[in-house]
Amino acid sequence: MPSRIDPNDWQPCGIKGLEENALKAVRSMGDTLVDAGPGAGKTELLAQRACYLLQTGICPTPKRILAISFKRDAARNLRERVKERCSPTLSHRFDSLTFDSFSKSLLDRFRRALPPAFAVQFNYQIDFKLGPRSGGQWVRENMTPTTLTADQLAAVGGDRMYKRYFAGRPLSCEKERAVNVEEMAAAELWKYLLRTCNPAVLNFNMIGRLAELILQTNPLVLFALRSTYTHVFLDEFQDTSGIHYDLTRTAFMGSTAVLTAVGDNKQRVNKWAGALDGVFDSFKVDFCANGVPLLMNYRSSPRLIQVQSVFAKAIDPQTQDATWPKEHDTLDGECRALEFEDYHDEASHIAELIHGWITKQSIPPREVCILCRQLPAVYAQELQERLAEKGIASRPENELQDLVSEPVTTAILNILRLLCHPKAPQAWQDTIDLICALNADSEEQERQRDGQLKTLLSTLKSYATGNLDAKAVKALVDSTIEFFGSDELRAFFPQYSQGTFFDETIDAIVNELVERTASTSLGDAIDDLEGAFAIPIMTMHKSKGLEYHTVIFIGLEDNALWGYEREPKDETCGFFVALSRAKQRAVFTFSGSRPDKKGNVQRQSRSSIKKLYQLLSTASVQVEKVKVEREEPLF
Repeated sequence: MPSRIDPNDWQPCGIKGLEENALKAVRSMGDTLVDAGPGAGKTELLAQRACYLLQTGICPTPKRILAISFKRDAARNLRERVKERCSPTLSHRFDSLTFDSFSKSLLDRFRRALPPAFAVQFNYQIDFKLGPRSGGQWVRENMTPTTLTADQLAAVGGDRMYKRYFAGRPLSCEKERAVNVEEMAAAELWKYLLRTCNPAVLNFNMIGRLAELILQTNPLVLFALRSTYTHVFLDEFQDTSGIHYDLTRTAFMGSTAVLTAVGDNKQRVNKWAGALDGVFDSFKVDFCANGVPLLMNYRSSPRLIQVQSVFAKAIDPQTQDATWPKEHDTLDGECRALEFEDYHDEASHIAELIHGWITKQSIPPREVCILCRQLPAVYAQELQERLAEKGIASRPENELQDLVSEPVTTAILNILRLLCHPKAPQAWQDTIDLICALNADSEEQERQRDGQLKTLLSTLKSYATGNLDAKAVKALVDSTIEFFGSDELRAFFPQYSQGTFFDETIDAIVNELVERTASTSLGDAIDDLEGAFAIPIMTMHKSKGLEYHTVIFIGLEDNALWGYEREPKDETCGFFVALSRAKQRAVFTFSGSRPDKKGNVQRQSRSSIKKLYQLLSTASVQVEKVKVEREEPLF
């Protein structure tokens, strides 16, 4: 077992150091709110804090640290960062989950503690489409006039009913008389989904509320949770919803757990998903938390930081100017706004630029990201075609991003990668670490796992020769799951503990690999699934937490940012997120015409979002009109 380090002697692990305020947050003994702008190293700060707490024994064995993120890839990145910085003996006491997986783990472990009115069957189903629209539709179609009058039913607003009464407030066991029609409708919808549906139907909003109800009504469960975790990390805190904040308060307010919340209000882009206004101030009051600002931007070049500062102050005039490390003084930076006559010219010119960056500047395709406000498959379709003509692969990542971030996906791909590259050290170590964690192995048992892994790989080699058919791919994946243990994986990762998500994820991995191995080798199929050599295309919302050498935002136009007139601050936050993903180059485009999702070409304008262009101008980024020379037709 590693010896403890005296807190006074502890130093950051695996990096040169931290800025003064970051080190203060790492060593904090009380609840802290870290206000961290783009590139401030939020993930690294939390990883270093985990190392500090574990290595010094401030979080002693067998106590644990809980880190909660919003995105699966963010939770995975933080978990992997801690594993790189700490010994396996310590890092296995660090639980990095999403809010949804944390809520689901509580429900699945303690669902029998729910009050009878909210009892949930073991085999409940998760409906990802269940929301304001479908909830309101059910009310109108299924509630009878014996429950509500015809006039009352007609008056129910599905969106308002769902957000305010169905998912918008904590559950209560006390029978209170409904004060209005929508409150009554919400109660009936809960009853229908839990009792009438067989099996019960839930979404993650409901799971969050049920998890909180378990903690509210069961002191022993609450005590067990609080006894497990001495420290809690809350990542991307600006996107905390009412459901998540209520769960956090119920779980940890008034406990001895020390909370560290990290976020940036200027990057709040999930208001549509319920992100709370004023959550930073609420946290400071509820948890008596100290505020710690981080001002260093380790990601972007000085030029891009200057542009970002203009937008940051437009969102929050009190924002302090970000700084950069001295070694970044010599970095080149570029921010451009390009205007094209039509989307054909846009695609041709951007493809030519990307080709030049890759071939002449040796920028890896994975370091170039194409962003859109919405509909990436539509906005980037022609650009993808022009890139393909130049031999450059690209792909929309919105769906695959979640699949590749799943821990069971990582486990399977590591085994398959070792079949193709037996000396892949990171894949080997990650596999050994996982199998040891699943079985709570000692160091002596860990050495035995090496031999077991070698035996597995030797057995699987017979399946992995040449191009694989669907049967061979399925056999490889099934053997890999058997090696780890299906029950062990389900028990170790909360999101798989109940329902069909585990099996659905396995099926999705098999299908993706089968599609690729039909025309290429297993090694190339893995690279393609992970997008190793393809330019990623995604919405700006999906890009949060990621970074690239070059970012190209396609369609800085009224139609794309259609909500700007109603919510200018929120759309500016979205623009700020897109801009701040770039390390050295950011390019924004406007096209005079563009097809919609039905293929109809529409004229584009930028009058509604003129404020964004004014801010670019303030940052000395002027719109450049680009004229693309076209080849004359032969006839």
